[in-house]
Amino acid sequence: MEMERDNAFAKAKEAEKEVQAANLRAEKEKMRADNAEQMLGEARKALEKSNKRISVLSKKVKTIDDLKEVADAADKAALDAKQWSS
Repeated sequence: MEMERDNAFAKAKEAEKEVQAANLRAEKEKMRADNAEQMLGEARKALEKSNKRISVLSKKVKTIDDLKEVADAADKAALDAKQWSS
């Protein structure tokens, strides 16, 4: 009887150690998940900031292209005027 009790007690202790180990693993995984979630949030913010910057730069490029078209038209008009006056 005492031997059975000792075996049961040993099994209970072993099970308790396994639970503790599983809890430690779960805590480590939770920390990793929390860290990954934080990094993902930071990456999203950086992407949003980058997209805003790209939008601003695209508008500037569009303005430059528009001004280039106006300058080209002015050059052509000046050349045409010069040819007509000659």
